[in-house]
Parts: sequence; C-alpha cells; structure tokens
Amino acid sequence: MKELHKLIPWVIILLLSYGAGSISCDGNDTDLASLLDFKRAISNDPMEALSSWNTTVHFCLWEGVACSTMRPGRVVVTLSLIGRDLAGKISPSLRNMSYLVSLNLSSNKLSGQIPPLLGNLHNLKILDLRDNTLQGNIPDALTNCSSLIALDLSRNLLIGEIPRKVGLLSAMSYFRLNGNGLTGTIPPGLGNITTLQNIFLHENQLHGSIPGELGKLPNMLNLLLGVNRLSGRIPEALFNISSLQQLAMPVNMLHGPLPSGTGDFLPNLTRLLLSSNMLEGQIPDSLGNASELQRLALGNELTGQIPTSLEHAGGSYLSTSGDVYSFGVVLLEILTGKMPTDSLFCNGLNIVNFVERNFPDQILDMVDAYLLESSQEYSRANPKEENRVFRCLLALVKLALSCTHRALMIDLT
Repeated sequence: MKELHKLIPWVIILLLSYGAGSISCDGNDTDLASLLDFKRAISNDPMEALSSWNTTVHFCLWEGVACSTMRPGRVVVTLSLIGRDLAGKISPSLRNMSYLVSLNLSSNKLSGQIPPLLGNLHNLKILDLRDNTLQGNIPDALTNCSSLIALDLSRNLLIGEIPRKVGLLSAMSYFRLNGNGLTGTIPPGLGNITTLQNIFLHENQLHGSIPGELGKLPNMLNLLLGVNRLSGRIPEALFNISSLQQLAMPVNMLHGPLPSGTGDFLPNLTRLLLSSNMLEGQIPDSLGNASELQRLALGNELTGQIPTSLEHAGGSYLSTSGDVYSFGVVLLEILTGKMPTDSLFCNGLNIVNFVERNFPDQILDMVDAYLLESSQEYSRANPKEENRVFRCLLALVKLALSCTHRALMIDLT
C-alpha cells in the first residue's frame, strides 16, 4: 500500500501532463486569438450572432465556425456569417488562421477596407464579401491567395483598379466584382486563368477595350460586362467560346459590327445582351444557329432582321428593341439630360442611384432644365394642368426606376 502511495504524485503529474497535452491538441491558441480579435472589431451585432463566442465554449462550436480534425489540433477551416447584419471592420488578425479554406461574410454591414493581410491565407479557396459597404481599393495582396476558386466582392463601395496580377489566381473559376465603382481597364491577365467560368464586372466604371485574351477561356459560362464605359470592338474570339451561356455587355460605348459568324460556335448561348451601345452593321444571319438563345437584346444601330428560326426560340420572344433595364436607363437619360458616362458619375455613383437619391422629394432638381422649362411653360399656359404635369413626371421617373430594379444582371430582360 505504501508503494502505491508513493506512486500517487507521479500519477498526478502524468494526468496533468496528459490534460495539458489534450488542451494543446484540442485547441489552437492562434485561431482562438484571431476569432476573438474579429469579434472585437465588430461594433454592432443586432442578431447576437457572436453571443456564443466566449471561452466557456470551444471555438469550434461557435456560430459560423467549422473546424477540421484532419491535422494535429483542431483548426478553423470555415468562417461563415452570412446575413447577420454585422457592422464594423474586418480584423486583419484573420490572416493568422492559416488553414482557413472558406471566408464568407456576405450580406452584412461591414465597412472600412479589405485587409491586405488576407493575402497570407494561402489555403483560402472561397472569399465572399459581397453585399457590404467595404471601401477603398482591392488589395493587390489578394492575388497571393493562390488557392482561390471563388472571389466575390460584388455590391460594395470599392474603387480603384482591378489588381493587375489577378492572372496569378490560376485556380479561380468564379470572379465577381460587379456593383462597385471600379475604374481602369479589364486586366488581360484574366485570359490566362483557363479555369475561369464566370466573370461578373458589370455596373462599374471600367473603360478601355475588352481584352481579346478573354476569348482564350475554354470553360467560360457567363461573361457580364454591362453598364461600364467600355469602348472599341467586341473581340471576335468571344464568339468562339462554345461553352458560353451568357454574354451581356449593354450600356457601354462599344462600336463596330457584330462578327458575321456570331452564332456559328455558340451552341449553348441562352442570353445575348448588347443593347445601348454604338454597334452598327447587319444583324448576322448566323445568329439563327444559336439554337438555345432565349433572350436577345440588340438595340443599337444594327440593321436587318432577326433570323426567323429565333423569333420564338425556347418559347421566348426575341427582338432588337432592347431589354427592360436598358429602356429604364435610356428613359433616365431623357428625363435628366445626363449620360451614364458623365463625369458626375464616379466613386460608385451612377445615373440610377443618382435619381434614386433625389426621388421623389427633389425631382425638380434633377429633371433636365430644358424639359423642366417646357413643362413649366405648358403649366403657365394651362394652370389647371400643373398638377397633372408634375404627376406625369413622377410617373415617368418611377417607371424608369422600376425598369432598373432587379437582383442580378442575368435578369436584364
């Protein structure tokens, strides 16, 4: 018995050692500290999404956190807090979560800049920060996230140019930056990412020509570049991507004819939206070969007829009259006397949200001066019609705005 008593201190030491080892293996001080830093950077959590984020519960059990046990110790591989109305900044400490595979903070109220140090996350495959109020430039350092498959920064307040080295993201298939105030040109390096299937750059202020290198993307499904300031001709190579399903470039300054073989190599094309540009020439007869085409918007200076085989393709009527969104934009141009390319529209401001901000209380301040003067002259000559004229203006602006309201660019029909 005495011998057993002598062993008790050693047993206690062994148990303590085992316990310490378990905490070390089962925990991860670096990930824990990074998550707590993230929580501290959140200034408002109205839905109490982070209420479970405390040290009485293992961080792998916190809301929005998923861990992997495949490595020694439990490491965070996913941080997903979608639509929680979180306000505040994105903590740069997230860069220390070196095994993070997916970071999804979409549909919140996060502000400030995207931390450049997120570029340290070399295992990151998904970065989704869409639908926030993030500002500033897209950090060049994000191009160091060499494992990225999906990058979605859409519908924020980002400005500046698309990083020139974006072509280094060689595994990327989903690239979405639409609905910001990005300027500069489309990087030709995108054409080097042969895995790319989706490029969404619409509703920015991009200028210059469309890089012909994009025609080298063999797996492209959706290419959406509408509502920018793009100019030049549409590269013929784009019409040779047989996998292409949607090609949308409305409301730009593109000119020149459509290639004569436009429909010859697009067996999967369902939407071709090119209205509100400066395209000219004949509507190619080859469009009749695009047998899957369901939506066609060509409202430009094009001449000729739509091929008979397309007029009721897929049960949908196709015409050159332009899509609903483009009609709304054109109507706003007429009512305000402004063009989407005017210098007034910068830093994320475009003709649509310019009108939205002034409607309805300041409608008379934004209506074109000549149109306003004409309506006032009519009202003075016909006093009883004054209210009717004002109601008519309100109705027209409301109609134009309703045409421009839609969730996604793919709904521009």
